[in-house]
Amino acid sequence: MKNTLMFLVLTLILIFNTSVSHAGWLIYHKPEFKGKVIDSDTKEPIDGAVVVAIYRKDTLISGPGGGYTSIIKIRETLTDVKGEFRFPSYTTVIQPLSVEDAVSFIFFKPGYGNAGGISVLPQKFIIWALPEGLAFHHKISETLKRRVEDAWRRDFEEFIKTLPEKQRARMRFNRTVRYQLPILPMKDAKKRLQALDIPFFTLPYDIDIESIKWINMFEEDITYSNLKEKSDYMVIGLPKLNTWEERRKTNMISISDIPERRWPLLNKAIEKEKEWLRRNRGWKRKIK
Repeated sequence: MKNTLMFLVLTLILIFNTSVSHAGWLIYHKPEFKGKVIDSDTKEPIDGAVVVAIYRKDTLISGPGGGYTSIIKIRETLTDVKGEFRFPSYTTVIQPLSVEDAVSFIFFKPGYGNAGGISVLPQKFIIWALPEGLAFHHKISETLKRRVEDAWRRDFEEFIKTLPEKQRARMRFNRTVRYQLPILPMKDAKKRLQALDIPFFTLPYDIDIESIKWINMFEEDITYSNLKEKSDYMVIGLPKLNTWEERRKTNMISISDIPERRWPLLNKAIEKEKEWLRRNRGWKRKIK
């Protein structure tokens, strides 16, 4: 009887976990991550930038307060002379009633805006290579937003002209770029992105809107958090900082909840920047 009860309990746990975790029961797996960090203006590689990968899991049931998210692994590396970094794939075991969460990143280089931390000047752009082309995380200008949504509205109006009059009255245009992921179809996207052989870095400002494919992130189950796991390569563009105040605010990365030994490279870079700030108060970069 005791063995039968134990078998039933384990079976229920297995069924529950496999129903909510794509990784399967107790298995936590993340793919290899590769990319390049560059100056967003000059497009030159940034050597010696600290890249931190933070692996998290969600515990679904933990007590009266419900579930919570916790860090299970932290990896650090420095970009090489080409600005490139790499984290091998990572697989481990997690306890029952836990599921994997998205990996988050911090990109930090003194004198530049950072990505993933607290920053007055965050990254200018992130570009991912996908099988179908290049995906972009880029602030969209209001001008382009209007252009895109006006084009969609015209298509919508042409479409409803083909419908019966009663059906037209129920149709409302409500599409917005807010939840749309812009993808530029491109062959050999990874190879071209690695070589920075792409036609622009200001997407979507200088591109023909008809050439962009827009994916609804709700319908396709894509978010900016999990997009990096679907990509083969990423490029992050960091802007140079121009004033002492910008550098002070960019150095405000909160890592106090994690022991220093778990991310020594980032701690060392932050302390180095603190020392620079102490010695150079009032600094302002000369703009050529």
